[in-house]
Amino acid sequence: MRGPLESLLLQLAMISAVLGIDVTISIGTIRGYQLKGSSGKLVNVFKHIPYAAPPLGELRFKKPIPPKKWEGVRDGTDYGPACMSNSSFSRSPQKWVHEDCLHVNIFAGADCLKKACSVMFYIHGGDFNYDSAVMFRDEPLVNNFAANDIVLVIPGFRLGFFGLLTFDSDEVVPRNIAAYDLIAALYFVKNEIKHFGGNDITLFGHSEGATASAQFALSKTIDPDVKLFQKAVMMSMHYAFQNLSHAEDVTMEMAYRAKCSPSRAKSQSSAFVERVVKCLKNLDSMEILRIQREMEDESVRLKPELLVMTAPLFGAGNQQEFLADPPPRTIVVGSTLREMDFMYNFYEIGDIVKLLGLRNRKEIQEKVREDAVANKWPGDHSVSTQAIIMSTYVIAHKLREAGGRAYIYSYANPRHSFHTSDLAYIMGVHPFELDPNEAVLAVLYPKFFVDFMKTGQPRPDWIPLQADLDNYMHINVNLADGTMPEMRNHYEAEVINYWKEMTKYDEEIVRRKNTVRSLIGELRLSQLVLILLMVTSLYLLICCYPCSQ
Repeated sequence: MRGPLESLLLQLAMISAVLGIDVTISIGTIRGYQLKGSSGKLVNVFKHIPYAAPPLGELRFKKPIPPKKWEGVRDGTDYGPACMSNSSFSRSPQKWVHEDCLHVNIFAGADCLKKACSVMFYIHGGDFNYDSAVMFRDEPLVNNFAANDIVLVIPGFRLGFFGLLTFDSDEVVPRNIAAYDLIAALYFVKNEIKHFGGNDITLFGHSEGATASAQFALSKTIDPDVKLFQKAVMMSMHYAFQNLSHAEDVTMEMAYRAKCSPSRAKSQSSAFVERVVKCLKNLDSMEILRIQREMEDESVRLKPELLVMTAPLFGAGNQQEFLADPPPRTIVVGSTLREMDFMYNFYEIGDIVKLLGLRNRKEIQEKVREDAVANKWPGDHSVSTQAIIMSTYVIAHKLREAGGRAYIYSYANPRHSFHTSDLAYIMGVHPFELDPNEAVLAVLYPKFFVDFMKTGQPRPDWIPLQADLDNYMHINVNLADGTMPEMRNHYEAEVINYWKEMTKYDEEIVRRKNTVRSLIGELRLSQLVLILLMVTSLYLLICCYPCSQ
């Protein structure tokens, strides 16, 4: 966003580190440091706070357990390690990775100790495979949130095979370990955040972090009474679960390559899985990571990613049942203008099919490909972008129907409008040089989310989603013609209408198949009647023939 020298001077002007800012929580005392934001407000920063015991040795591949208390004062002035990751997909490679990564990093306005501020629980993206809780610079977090009376919490959670190991049975290894990490972090924050000046909690995520926020918000078991967190922000969400069978295949492929399994076959006994897991626990963590990267480099389909839809956290595998009747919450959810239009992953059609509950995946995929060839493409968007748009639309309406409020937005700056472009304004990652219009957006954009976390409404004129309007906030600034963020109707209408028509197409296929089945059934019935008549006639002929002699 800024030149190196300008950025350095600003940071020097902003930061006046004062060591010795101590906070005592239930498990010990942490020493952090204090910063002064560009507005002059003081912010307390505490990093590397354990919310769970290090998942090492026998605790690898297990649910997180509470951390031990410590004596003396723990140093919280530097980030700890990132969770284990090594992916070619990341634009932010981590400098230091280690399994001992279940920590939270907290940025809190000093004034919050006097008045209790709203909490932003930020779940980073990366498909549960890469990126981390320690990749962020202090400056944007302080100026965008903490100096505006928001307590920002960024948890680390296990990634890749360390957080997503999946077997046919969960008797030995629980599925969705990464989700259990986040739940443990949430409970830790719920219980301890008062010591930092925090109060009500908003889940906040981008990309896969947004998907996790949605899955947590929709879950009927994680927080059904809306007491753990009250609101959620979902930026650029591609709502999807990993296929359970595929997750098992990827796990067994890794176990085979690690020489912990004699074959790639799944559906093994618990005793067999125990032997495999024991072997994997004895492997060096970097060896597991090496195999993970080797598999990813061979094929994206071999990359361990995404949570799986399975009990107890996320239902029993039926997407439509999981989406139905969620706990009522207030959310902000939206997308950028171009999102993933640089990618054409047709396999993601399946994610939309599942999201909409369509029953004829093969025929839908063929129809979408035909439409792409015939230039009948909605809004010139890739399938990946359509998946994000439909995720935004469906989840917003599901929570609205449940009695919650949904605020939809479209980030429409034409200069930087791809996936993660707007994250530069929020978390300061992937920065770019600002033009005058973007300089205004850099002030307005984070304020929408700050006001939402504080009041439950992003700004006074932002109207919650109405079923008949599909209304949304169109977010763009053009100083030359006076364009500013404004309410509009019919969010991404071309894409929405395209998939509504596809739903009708799916229903028509179902009707045709039912008609064919009915005809086949009638034909079989008539054949059966004919056979019965023939058998009866033959029986009568045989029985009655002697009598006629």
